[in-house]
Amino acid sequence: MQEKDTSAGPVCWVLSDIGYYHDARISALAGISGNPVHIIEVGGRSGFSEFKAGKKVPRDYTVHTLFPGKNHEDVSTTAMMAEIPAMLDRISPSVVCIHGWSLRLSLVALEWSIARGIPRIVVSESQEHDIVRSSLKESVKKMVISQFSAGLVGGKPHAEYLEKLGMPVERIFKGYDVVDNGYFLNGAEKVRRNADAVRKELSLPDRYFLASSRLVKRKNVGAVVRAY
Repeated sequence: MQEKDTSAGPVCWVLSDIGYYHDARISALAGISGNPVHIIEVGGRSGFSEFKAGKKVPRDYTVHTLFPGKNHEDVSTTAMMAEIPAMLDRISPSVVCIHGWSLRLSLVALEWSIARGIPRIVVSESQEHDIVRSSLKESVKKMVISQFSAGLVGGKPHAEYLEKLGMPVERIFKGYDVVDNGYFLNGAEKVRRNADAVRKELSLPDRYFLASSRLVKRKNVGAVVRAY
């Protein structure tokens, strides 16, 4: 189906739930987009509470939480197939950003976009070397990726993997993994001006490593401990 020209409509991003880094990136998008930005978060609960972005008011974008008390993994496929398309119909977006290609919610949003001829962008941080790949699964992924209009990725290895899965290189854009440099620059300057007091307040030793990540094997936190 030929994609519709719906450039006057809002931008919509469908994802499992909004984490802190999602909020920063979506806020940045809302700041540069000429169209309203809507977020469909399927579940209102995250796998761990530290990940969940706080309910700041006002937001720069509109949030539609479909199942406020649930993690997206606990929502049935039947419920997703009813609620996600219904909300997309209400929003009537000009483009749909979809988080990855393997989650059930992503496939439901992709199917809706295809049926209505709405451009769809896959947002991906996957790299080929993340896990051992299966040729059968990679073939299925290629069929799914062929249905997307473009891809937004974190960096070079993510772009290379998406290209290998069949996305034309001219439709792949980098810039998803971004950091608010001004926030950290200003924060660091503030701490340096009062370093002794901050160190005492936080009970920080003279020398230490700071690692911010989940304690899962692929994050390799053990290497930080061994290095220390």
